[in-house]
Amino acid sequence: MAISKKDGIGAHQYFFIDPFVWCKLLWTNRKGPKSSIRRLVLITSISVLSYPFQLMNGWLAYWKSRNLPDVPDPVFIIGHWRSGTTFLQYLLSQDDRFGYLTYYQAFIPNLSILGGKWLKRRVAPFIPAKRPQDDVHLHVDLPTEEENPIATFGTTSASHSWFWPTNESYHRRYAIFNGITQADYLRWTKNYRRMLRRISINWPGRQLLIKNPHNTGRIPELLELYPNARFIYLHRDPQEVYPSTRLMYDRVILTQYLELYPVSNTTDKIFNYAVDILDRYMSTSRQVRPSHLIEIDYTHLVKDPKEVIAQIYGHFDYHLDNATLDRITTYLSERSDYRVNRHVNDAALFRRIQTSWPAFERNKNDV
Repeated sequence: MAISKKDGIGAHQYFFIDPFVWCKLLWTNRKGPKSSIRRLVLITSISVLSYPFQLMNGWLAYWKSRNLPDVPDPVFIIGHWRSGTTFLQYLLSQDDRFGYLTYYQAFIPNLSILGGKWLKRRVAPFIPAKRPQDDVHLHVDLPTEEENPIATFGTTSASHSWFWPTNESYHRRYAIFNGITQADYLRWTKNYRRMLRRISINWPGRQLLIKNPHNTGRIPELLELYPNARFIYLHRDPQEVYPSTRLMYDRVILTQYLELYPVSNTTDKIFNYAVDILDRYMSTSRQVRPSHLIEIDYTHLVKDPKEVIAQIYGHFDYHLDNATLDRITTYLSERSDYRVNRHVNDAALFRRIQTSWPAFERNKNDV
């Protein structure tokens, strides 16, 4: 997620968006007051001016992806936002067997292949050193998730409901596939494969490590694309997940809104998304072979991360070599002073979480 500056005209994920996709989004979301006309004009200008380079990037991506070597289907890290998915991805990315989307590629997916190292140096200042919601370390070469970049070259990203918060159809159709047409579904599969091929260009021969909370509700669709995919599902006490997610909205997602949206509606949006993706996970996770799915408790991950990594590798029958263990140990030691944010919910919110958050998620964290 790109971080906007305080004046509201800073970096946005839609910078360098395909102008034809941008026109479709503007038309679909033409009703209602916009949060910043200046930002809309800025996005339009950058999109149009960069389009010739986007075309060249697309041709270069196609050329480089023609002869990519065959690799195992991806490992998908899933779970609700703020459940430890980033921490786990950072740990697993220490293994050279995996490739992943970097912040540089995610910020400008339509230019990153063409721009190379030259453009990376110029993009780096727009990526903060730490995430605003939790002070997790960021860098252009660190791994991130692929949902927002897909929004720059297709209308089939669930993230569009973050940028156009009054339009929940993107979430319904592309996060839980509710009310989606066959044509839209085919467009989603095409764009998703396109994103993962672009990631693979930078990691030829490596299995992809994909972290994306939106994928929590997409197991049937992901299995159709990648039948032998592995899934790592993280669960965390929702009394901690909700306030942490709310902080993410307040400090990051709200800065990306392109239309006016009542802050008072944020709580309902968070709860609705949680119910949607977690209930769909519960109803579809049995479609995954038991040997291809492992569920991890966030508390266990934080308490003994190396034991959890060993558990994951054993479950998937992967080899965990000493070099990878050494890199994980170094990573953990370098961040030994990191402290997790602590949150306290008021009584009303506590009761709502206890009664409205998906029951199976609550129960997992009660054992």
